[in-house]
This record gives sequence, structure tokens and C-alpha cells, in this order.
Amino acid sequence: MKKIVTAMGHKNLNQELTKLNRYEIPEDIPYQEAVLEQKEIDYLIVSDSLPGENTFNEFINKIKSKIIVIIENKENEAFLKEKNISYFYKNKFSINDLTYLIEKDTSSLEEEIRTLKELLLNKKEKKIDFIKIIEKIKALKPRKVSDNLIIENKVLSILGSGGIGKSVFATNLANSLENLKILIIDFDILNNSIHTIFGVKKYPKKLNKNKFDVKDLIIKINNKINLICGVDLLFNNKYEIDKNTIKNMLNKLKKQYDLIIIDTSSECFFDYTKCLIENSDASILLVEGNLIEIAKSKRWLEIYLNEWNVEKEKINIVFNKYNKNAIDEGILKEIFGDFNILGKIKFIQKFILIRNKCYEKITKNVFEERKQKYGTRINVTK
Repeated sequence: MKKIVTAMGHKNLNQELTKLNRYEIPEDIPYQEAVLEQKEIDYLIVSDSLPGENTFNEFINKIKSKIIVIIENKENEAFLKEKNISYFYKNKFSINDLTYLIEKDTSSLEEEIRTLKELLLNKKEKKIDFIKIIEKIKALKPRKVSDNLIIENKVLSILGSGGIGKSVFATNLANSLENLKILIIDFDILNNSIHTIFGVKKYPKKLNKNKFDVKDLIIKINNKINLICGVDLLFNNKYEIDKNTIKNMLNKLKKQYDLIIIDTSSECFFDYTKCLIENSDASILLVEGNLIEIAKSKRWLEIYLNEWNVEKEKINIVFNKYNKNAIDEGILKEIFGDFNILGKIKFIQKFILIRNKCYEKITKNVFEERKQKYGTRINVTK
């Protein structure tokens, strides 16, 4: 059972969470010093007005657990964004909002980061996995330039559930495609992770967050790949983004790049995800070959086709993390036979070993060691 500590200076939130009977919840903590004495907690929900000897920034920097901050002072928002710390404005969140963040599994993000680093070290293996899929992606809307096929101003959105490997797929795809100028946009505001994978900061160094154009968010990764990951700055203080903002942004960026790859959120209820699909030339849905993930994918497809009216021809399927325990590929092709299937990507054994090492650390309760090596805070910006 997860241990959730509230430090709000009052018992209201504490009592509401206690009613859920899901967590171990001690009494609410009324001041900073008592919070810093707490050990082995899974989540701290804290008010930015909690009294104590430290400034708010100093106090947050001393906390070792995962944090959700309830904001009363808007001036603290910029600091929390910079630290990639989850936050809500007072009276503008629900208990469901909190429990969603608390229960969201972050191990998949950590595994994606480690997996990608392994992939980048072995370009040969990466190309074996991707070569057939790359050719099919090129064939979606090809045009001739000299003797090579390239994609003309194409926007490609990557879809799928949490932990399916969207960030790894998007980054690997960009690294595998040749002779193209590529932009990756990390539009997953819940698990914004691609900047961590590439080892860069979320925002460009000289960015003026109060006055900027979309081009100011671009970070150069190498000669062929650029990245935008600070998309939270495009949302308003109600965590909304206008459809025209997305459309105009993509139209402007398409003039500069041969291919734009969008990493989307793992939650399909966001309206902006619908807008991203509508403004993409094609989408790739990653599906894992087990019953639970197949059921999730089928539900997503129902939403895309029946509720969002996405054209079936826009959606392409890739069977990701395919291994010997997966459902037979022929059955998978039959289940998703109404869609264009690009192929499968095998789950390489060494990645399983990496995952098992992570599990060993968890079972031995060496939380601090795991935190220092991999990082533990989820990247949530709302």
C-alpha cells in the first residue's frame, strides 16, 4: 500500500484521501520541518504556502520523495515547471486528478529511457528491427528526389498506451531515417521524456518564457534531428490549448522539415490528442501482443473511428515489444486486419535483463540508490 503524506496545514484533503481506503495516510503535517523528517513515503502532496523556516524553493529542493504541489502563489509555477514537478492550482483539481498521478506507473518511463540508450549504442540492431517498417512508412506518401524516396512535409503521430514504447519508437525512427530533416515534438505532457533520453534540458537556454514563437522552442540534437519538448508553454493556465494553435504551429513547422514525428500522450481523453491526429498525415498505433494491451488498443481504435471520426486509412499498426510469449503474429494480423499493418519490432533479450535489474532494486527497497541512478520523479506538467 502506498504511503501518501499530505502537508496542507489543514485536514480537508487528508480526510478525502483517507475515505478512498487505497493508501496509508498519516495525519496532515502543518509545517515544513516535520515534512523533512518523514521517511519512506511514496508521495507528498504539499501546499506552497506551508509555513516553515525555508523559502518555498529551498523547501522543495530538500524533499526526496515524489511531489504534487497545490499552488496558491502563481509565482511558484515557473519554478515547478523547471523542476518538472506536478502541480495543481488550489480549488482547480479533483481527488481523481491526484489519484491518477499517484497511481500512474513511472517504471515504464525509466525503462524506455534505459532501453533507448541501449538502442542508440547499437545502430546495427536498430536498423534490423526498423528497416521494413521504415520502407513502409516512406511508402505512405512518397515522392521522388533524385534516386531516393523521401517524405514531403509529412506529420506522423505516434499513439499507444502507457509503457508501450512510444518515446523509444519515435526517437529510434528519427535516428534510423536517412537524408531527412526531422523534427520530434514531445506532446506527451504527462510523461514528457524525450529531452531526458537525448540528455538535453526541456527548454532552450535563451528562451524567454513570457514572449516566444514556436521556433524558439526548437532544440538542436544533431545535424538531422531537432526537438521540441516544452509544449506545456503553449497551454493556458487552465491547461487548455486552442486547436488553431496546434494547426498553425504544425503548418509553420512543415515548411522547415521533411518529417515531423509527434509523441502523443498515453491518455486518449485529451482533446488536444484528437487535434494532433486530425492534423497528422498518418498515425502509428503501437500494439503489444498480449490480451490486456490488445483490448486497450481495440478500445482506442473505437474512440478514434467512432467518436473522433478519424479516417481508418490514417491509422497504421506496429506490433511493438514482440517476443516469444506474444500472441501469434498471424492472429494479431487477423485481429487488426482492417488496418494497414507495418510490421513488428522484436523485444530484444538484453532489454529484459535491464528490466529485471530494475525489479531487483525495487524488491531490495534501495529507493535512494535507484533514484540517484535513474531519477524517479514523473515528468508531469499541467
